[in-house]
Amino acid sequence: WAGRRMLSMTGYGTAVEETDGIIVAVEVRTVNHRFLDPHIRLPREYQGLENDVQKVVRAAVRRGRVDMTISIQTVRPQEISLSLPVAREYVEAAARLQQDLGFTDPIDLKTLLNLPGVLHAEETPPPGLAKPPEEATAPVLRCVGAALREVAGMRGREGMTLASEMLRYLNG
Repeated sequence: WAGRRMLSMTGYGTAVEETDGIIVAVEVRTVNHRFLDPHIRLPREYQGLENDVQKVVRAAVRRGRVDMTISIQTVRPQEISLSLPVAREYVEAAARLQQDLGFTDPIDLKTLLNLPGVLHAEETPPPGLAKPPEEATAPVLRCVGAALREVAGMRGREGMTLASEMLRYLNG
């Protein structure tokens, strides 16, 4: 073992990146396996990125089963619409209450905006793919690399613990 670092076969890592209107999330789990056995799950529209992801995995992991899930989502801005007729009805109803019942408090804007039907937030419809696959390649590969670095760190820490336990057992 002299000069060699012991690695655990189990590891876990995640990474998330939000960039240019998309969110990329990667989750990686590794377990013992005789050979390198990568299993990569990508959204169907992005299956073309699998070979690039495989190259990154093969460069980072020598052996073991690697389960990787990659999700790519569009960040959709919300469109807010105001219903002026509904707001007018609330203001008129408040004015009638003030007049008929003698209330002196005026209705304030904050209260008015929180009343049902005055404001409505809608997600804009998705434009299809979050990004064309070729534009998503860089953020996906950055996230894959970051998640694999987490896995390597975990495998290294567990390996050091295993090595010290083995040495303690052998020496003790």
